[in-house]
Amino acid sequence: MSVRHRPTSSRSVNRHRRSEARWSRRARLRFEELEDRRLLSVVDPVNAGQTVGLFLNDAARSFEGYTLFAPSMSTTTYLIDNSGQVVHTWQSDYTPGQSAYLLEDGSLLRTAAPQPGLVGNWAPGLGGRIEQYSWDGVLVWSYDLLNTQYAAHHDIEPLPNGNVLVLVWEYKSAAEAVAAGRDPALLSDGKLIPDSVFEIQPGGSSGGNVVWEWHLWDHLIQDRFPDKANYGNVAEHPELVDINYVPSGTGAGGMPSDWTHMNAIDYNAQFDQILLSVREFSEVWVIDHSTTTEQAAGHTGGTRGKGGDLLYRWGNPRTYRADTAADQTLFYQHNAEWTDAGTILVFNNGWGRPDGNYSSADEFAPPVDGSGNYTREGAAFGPSSLVWSFTAETQSDFFAPIISGTYRLPNGNTLITEGTTGTMFEVTPDKQIVWCYVNPVLATGPLTQGAVVPALPVSGIPNTYLNMVFRAYRYAPNYAGLVGRDLTPSGPIEVYPPYPLGLFDSTGTRFILSESTAENPGATNDFQFDVTLPGWFSLIGDWNHDGTDTVGLFDPFTATFYLKDSNNTTPGDVTTFSFAADLSGWSPLVGDWNGDGFDTIGVFDPFTTTFYLKDSNNADPGDVTVFGFRMNLAGWFPLAGDWNHDGTDTVGLFDPFTATFYLKDSNNTTPGDVTTFSFAADLSGWFPLVGDWNGDGVDTIGMFNPLGCRYYLKDSNNATPGDVVEFGFSFDASGLRPLTGQWTHLGGTALRADAADGLSAQPASAMADSERTSIVDQAIARWAAAGLSEDQLDALRRARVELADLLAAASDDLGYVPELPDLDACLDELVRGLLPARRTPPSGEIDAVWASVA
Repeated sequence: MSVRHRPTSSRSVNRHRRSEARWSRRARLRFEELEDRRLLSVVDPVNAGQTVGLFLNDAARSFEGYTLFAPSMSTTTYLIDNSGQVVHTWQSDYTPGQSAYLLEDGSLLRTAAPQPGLVGNWAPGLGGRIEQYSWDGVLVWSYDLLNTQYAAHHDIEPLPNGNVLVLVWEYKSAAEAVAAGRDPALLSDGKLIPDSVFEIQPGGSSGGNVVWEWHLWDHLIQDRFPDKANYGNVAEHPELVDINYVPSGTGAGGMPSDWTHMNAIDYNAQFDQILLSVREFSEVWVIDHSTTTEQAAGHTGGTRGKGGDLLYRWGNPRTYRADTAADQTLFYQHNAEWTDAGTILVFNNGWGRPDGNYSSADEFAPPVDGSGNYTREGAAFGPSSLVWSFTAETQSDFFAPIISGTYRLPNGNTLITEGTTGTMFEVTPDKQIVWCYVNPVLATGPLTQGAVVPALPVSGIPNTYLNMVFRAYRYAPNYAGLVGRDLTPSGPIEVYPPYPLGLFDSTGTRFILSESTAENPGATNDFQFDVTLPGWFSLIGDWNHDGTDTVGLFDPFTATFYLKDSNNTTPGDVTTFSFAADLSGWSPLVGDWNGDGFDTIGVFDPFTTTFYLKDSNNADPGDVTVFGFRMNLAGWFPLAGDWNHDGTDTVGLFDPFTATFYLKDSNNTTPGDVTTFSFAADLSGWFPLVGDWNGDGVDTIGMFNPLGCRYYLKDSNNATPGDVVEFGFSFDASGLRPLTGQWTHLGGTALRADAADGLSAQPASAMADSERTSIVDQAIARWAAAGLSEDQLDALRRARVELADLLAAASDDLGYVPELPDLDACLDELVRGLLPARRTPPSGEIDAVWASVA
């Protein structure tokens, strides 16, 4: 069989599954405007339709480790590596309630919410249960704390002695609150649920003993009712808590009874102290753990001699009548933790800041001596400035009104969780983003890549989505809990559509493209050119770096390539170039040889076993890598794929006579990096395939039998059986050749269901026609989510050229690409007329477009 009939799509083509190594070379982060909010996003993700999973991993600057997170709506806790691959999971019967930790013995300690919908006396953030699972997923201990008097919530903290600190709400009736000095006007819920801290000593497989307690209720002050308890001068007693302090305005708590709403607890073993994040006070507090329970209920005792009174507080001095609103630093913060340097790191949600809503990761140095004693200069506790802070360049670009967290990594970087969008990202001390991952998990399970993340409609709380994550932690490879564990990556969490396959009929120049791996998958796209090109090769590649693979052709007789930017018969988008040579008997190759995100061509001479790999799609010399193996391999098939997950495509060969694959990890003749395996079968007349069939970032082989029209796709590059997917068409494919490629865009660049795509003003010349058309495609994706029917969407697609032309004209007239408000005025108006609440069609130049779709 002539080598010219080989399958020409043997390459890694699934752009959205590219390895993180390539991402680190190509991607740079920015903050992209998404409708009335902004979201941490990627300018150049692996695929323009990527919505979840790993967006960036700068391996040279990010901290190598394993990230633990528990999606808020899921019962599964995940551990992933820096490339976004799952290395371990734990399964519970309950969603988190809210935090989770990996212990040094390899077990998972997590909160749980047995009754997430039953608030009762309690408030959002309710947990009620603590669980510990072994590395193997066995529930080894649980403790329930959810009744009419007490409820565990938000966070726990494992102690060096094996005990666990727990945040606990306790119920106080209106009568009890008034007796303690609470103003009756501040009891709209008819109760209070102040915070307390319990230390639990585990016992058996379930249960345990409370061995230490601290109750906020024992450390109150008020200055409104002399005849009530706790009366005194608030300003003179910052160690006590004003029972009548209540925040107001944007960001204030949704339940008035949830008066303090602590959301994080941390322990300092050096000082034997506890750090508390108190959301409604916009403060962090430090209390003494060296006390007995009796001392913790009073004002003396313990190492510092102050009993359970506050040793330190910071963030909002107005809570104890010191300074003014201008001196407030924290705004409804979360996740205060000590760093190894003795500073305190906190996620400052920033909801209700005087200068606008935006979040920050803030680090400050408390005024503490080597014995754990805190000093105060003047009326308020210091410091007056931060040690370090991260915000977006445009501050409003980064904003999570609730949940979220920060975590200082061993190399000095900071892992930040923008919890309401499920976005986890790592920044360096100089504030460069070097890793970014978006949680793909909802209550219904992992999303399919390209699907927008649904919004979570919470009254009064903006920017919340169903992939929320309370906070994330990253553990070093040498962390005690990971040493000796199996951390083999098992692929990404997100689901990928079936790997697209197809067929090419050279006699009729017909392409049949499918997106299903089911039996008799059918055609997603079937198009044919009115020409017969026997002996020509089909090509598949992402020629223009838009995330979609499109077709091409190679004429070996004139050494001419024809590369098309769309999968249809429309003329005008073909790149044509040729070499002054007769390459009859040679075979073309396609791959991303240099990791720049563009697929480029190559050719293979089977008679000298020489590869010629080019870094650009043109006839210019100078960017060709040439190497050969000095043997005649006529009849063998050249291959290309990312065999080792390093982000570049390298070559391989398939010998059909012995059914042997030779896959090389470099594009040169250096020995020692070749994977060789064979099957005990006669595969003469069959064709090899290459693709990332399971989305794990590694390209693996497959085979196509044209006589039975059967595909056999394998998930590993070896001869081991058991990981093969088999399916086929119910017709004779003799003479047809198999194809693999990502035919269809996985979605628009909008990551969220209610998101719109923002454009900063820029010179019109900077935006190519294809980019303008892409904007229309993104708008169509938004409109599909808004509820347009398929017929209406088809009409919009037919009008895409006219819309793109209008946008181009507007850009040329204005000298810049209009920002979203301007763009929506001319594009979204069209869609509003198609929605149920029909409006008057737009006027002017849009009328012509309207007529074509209405």
